[in-house]
Amino acid sequence: MSVLLLLVIVVSTNLVSLLVLGSATGSVRTPLMTAVQYISIAEFLSHLEATVMAIWIAGAFIKMYVFYYMLALGTAQWFNLSNYRPLVFPIAFLSVVLAIWQVPDTSAFSVYSQTINSAVGPVLFIVLPLFLLLIAFLRKNKKQEKQVEQQQ
Repeated sequence: MSVLLLLVIVVSTNLVSLLVLGSATGSVRTPLMTAVQYISIAEFLSHLEATVMAIWIAGAFIKMYVFYYMLALGTAQWFNLSNYRPLVFPIAFLSVVLAIWQVPDTSAFSVYSQTINSAVGPVLFIVLPLFLLLIAFLRKNKKQEKQVEQQQ
């Protein structure tokens, strides 16, 4: 259900940006923020950019927090540690160092977004999840086969 809700939100925000900005959508760095600038309801409800930016930053913070927790927990499980807490600070330090090293400024981020991300993105966001889904299905089938053999 949450995936469907997220799909509706993403499609609606992209559709609003496209309908408001038209063909200029592709040339704007943040189309949703540009589209929100045009909102004016009853002359007193305008300049909603701050609200959208607060929601955007809160969402990014929550996403980073969840990914960071998953990384710390997964690393602890990978090394067979009973607790993930000793890994929190080293992973945070490595994350900050690697983030600054990989993208030192906005021009490097633009180059990264246009070149490297367009090549690596499909692999990370399509191929890898499909591969993990295939592994999950194979493990599930193997467990079901073992249960059937044990029942016989």
